[in-house]
Amino acid sequence: MKVPGLDRPSRVRTDLAHTWAIGVGKEFCASALLTMCDMNLFPGRSLDTKLENAFDEFRQWCFGSHESCKITEFSKKTLKIQS
Repeated sequence: MKVPGLDRPSRVRTDLAHTWAIGVGKEFCASALLTMCDMNLFPGRSLDTKLENAFDEFRQWCFGSHESCKITEFSKKTLKIQS
């Protein structure tokens, strides 16, 4: 315990970037997108097509809301879906 401040656990803080944006938040968003695809909220017969249409709607929302995002696609690969 030679790291400064770790002798007092109350001083240790959660790193929101790693906990939410890269961790739990990413899993939550992937799960929500899959649920919306299962509910047929996006047109398409296959999951790939539904994810493409969901991303199109997301980009339209970003443009209309003057928001920016580094995400380039919704896909099985980016959501880390095996099948």
